[in-house]
Amino acid sequence: MKKLSTLLIFLFTTINLHSQTINIPDVNFKNRLLAANSVVSIARNCNDINIVVDTNNNGEIEQNEALEVCYLFLHNALNSPSTQISSLEGINYFTNLKWLAINNNNISTLNISQLTNLWNFGCTNNPITTIDFSGLTSLKRVNVSNCLFSTLDFSGNPLFNELQCSNNPNLTTLKINNNYMQSFVPTYSWEPINWSNIPNLTTICADSFEVTALQNFLTSCAITQPITISTNCALENSEFNTTSFSVYPNPSKGVFTVECEHNIQNGVVEIYTLLGQKVFYEHIVDTHNKIISIQNISKGTYILKVVDNNTTAYKKLIID
Repeated sequence: MKKLSTLLIFLFTTINLHSQTINIPDVNFKNRLLAANSVVSIARNCNDINIVVDTNNNGEIEQNEALEVCYLFLHNALNSPSTQISSLEGINYFTNLKWLAINNNNISTLNISQLTNLWNFGCTNNPITTIDFSGLTSLKRVNVSNCLFSTLDFSGNPLFNELQCSNNPNLTTLKINNNYMQSFVPTYSWEPINWSNIPNLTTICADSFEVTALQNFLTSCAITQPITISTNCALENSEFNTTSFSVYPNPSKGVFTVECEHNIQNGVVEIYTLLGQKVFYEHIVDTHNKIISIQNISKGTYILKVVDNNTTAYKKLIID
């Protein structure tokens, strides 16, 4: 019986340890982690001190070991194809990461959705086409130069204010409208902010208070192609959430009724041009319908926005 109990304990311990091992299929990624030590600056703890990641020296990376890493430098310093990382599968177990650098690798897809403590991210010189940054609420600085992004969206990052995105030939849309003033002066002098060579950029979503600084910065980057800077980018998808309210008649001559499914306790009605210019605003309280009169504006297509507490809805409005 004693031998059986010992065997069961051993098996349970072995299974438990195995379940804590992180699956890292990319050999170069794993080797880079295993090479971390107190001299080589690959991994650092939250005190910014170089550390060994594989602390039990078993050739694997366990979840508890990953949690000790706050700074991770996976850039391919020699730019050698034989040591390039192609996949960062397993990176989401490093949930205490504050700084992640993966420059000069061969990564085309990347999921970092669990790295909510991350505030500095760099992936220059990678064939990456898209990253979802939306849940990274601590994110402040990003360097995505020399990549293949078509869209960069930081509207869901409340602290984000510093972007490097030069040499992104496929980039068409950039969203920095996060209600936080962007900085066009670098935090580190050795990494000047540069948005040059993004020839296909046509649309930038920005906060109204940063438009002037943004325009001056674009000029300093020698960007000459026409770029639309919008301060109401949520209006681009003008027909979402349309069941929340109705508008009639629509088209109209400028007098119409907004009728909501629920009683609006404390809300507003706003009307925008398709370029994002606000042309009408009215506060509404304790009603489910409201007659609006805007007969003094030009004929055309507009966006009607209704806000009530945390609920926002949009609908296309035609004045003929």
